[in-house]
Amino acid sequence: MAGFTLRFTGSLDVSERHHDILEMIDIQPPPVGQTDPDRYSWCQFALHSAFAEVAKRAVAAGWNEREVAAALVDLADQHMLGLVTMGELEAIIEAIKKQS
Repeated sequence: MAGFTLRFTGSLDVSERHHDILEMIDIQPPPVGQTDPDRYSWCQFALHSAFAEVAKRAVAAGWNEREVAAALVDLADQHMLGLVTMGELEAIIEAIKKQS
C-alpha cells in the first residue's frame, strides 16, 4: 500500500489488557537504585529477552526482520515522544499551580 502510514499514538501501557507475549516473559526488577550509573544498562539487560521474543514472534507471523526492527524503533520513538510531551504538560500544570 504505497503512501500508507500508521502512527501509533496510544500508550504502550499494557497493564489493563491481556497480552500473552508479555505475560510469559519474566522481566526482572532493577537490581540497583535510581541514581546508579549502570541502571540504564541493567534495564536493557532486563528487557532484552522480552524484546527478542516479540521480534521473533513477529518474524514467525510473516513480517521480515527489517520491518520488525523498524516498527519496534518507531514504536519506541513514539513512546518516548509521548513521555516527553507528558513531562512538558506536567511542568506547565505545575507552573500554573504556582501562579494561582
